[in-house]
Amino acid sequence: MADEQPIAWQRFDGNDCVSRGPVLFHGFILNPDTLAAAGVTFYHGVNSSGRPLFRAVTPATQSLPVFFPKPLYLEDGLYLGAIANIDNVLVLYEPLPE
Repeated sequence: MADEQPIAWQRFDGNDCVSRGPVLFHGFILNPDTLAAAGVTFYHGVNSSGRPLFRAVTPATQSLPVFFPKPLYLEDGLYLGAIANIDNVLVLYEPLPE
């Protein structure tokens, strides 16, 4: 266990690159603002020109926690974009050596 890499987390409140290199994507928590349904799109890559992975949407009053049983390996990085009506998104990931 001593040689295991810790899982990193970062909170985002707008479009941003989570990782520019290889990464294991463990999950996220989407926290909406109180105005309307919240949505976010995750991309495999370093910007919104990357391959879309999926879009997550949740009602205005309900957080959406998503944790993958096995992390997603993304060789070209992870980008968080197309954000609407969010307070923040907490992303759990594990950067990997290139």
